[in-house]
Amino acid sequence: MEFSKENLLQISENVNDLICILNTSLEIEYINAKAYFKVLGYINQDLVGKNIKKIIDLNDFNKMQKIIKNSNLDGLESEDLQIYHKNGYKFWFEVRFLQLIEKKGEKKIVLVSRDISERKQAESSLKDSKERYQRLIKSIKEGYYETDLKGNFTFVNKALSLSLIHI
Repeated sequence: MEFSKENLLQISENVNDLICILNTSLEIEYINAKAYFKVLGYINQDLVGKNIKKIIDLNDFNKMQKIIKNSNLDGLESEDLQIYHKNGYKFWFEVRFLQLIEKKGEKKIVLVSRDISERKQAESSLKDSKERYQRLIKSIKEGYYETDLKGNFTFVNKALSLSLIHI
């Protein structure tokens, strides 16, 4: 089955993920404008012709450069990167990298980005909750322990271990 360039552009304009095509200088040549506007507030004129560095966190841009340099860009390589909204705040995206070679032999880099900000927030909240739980368990004066389903100890707090020493 073959698709024309117009068919593929029509498909890309109707997906929620961000799709961006870069040249080897990392200048943006194409964005799926509806998605970029909906998610990040950018229009074509804001980004096309500009370096992708304009919208990616500096540390994440450096990670992205290493991936592009050291990977075969088969679409399986992905990285979590922070991308700036037009108003300046950052969103987390899982970005997949793919290399295309056009008929003329020109190499292009396709970035397909999915918003994972909610997942990152949930991960952060879970981490904070675990840390609070661990501080609480370590600070209580009563003995506390946890076991696995076989009855093996998986955790013993300091108060319990000290009381067991004195038995």
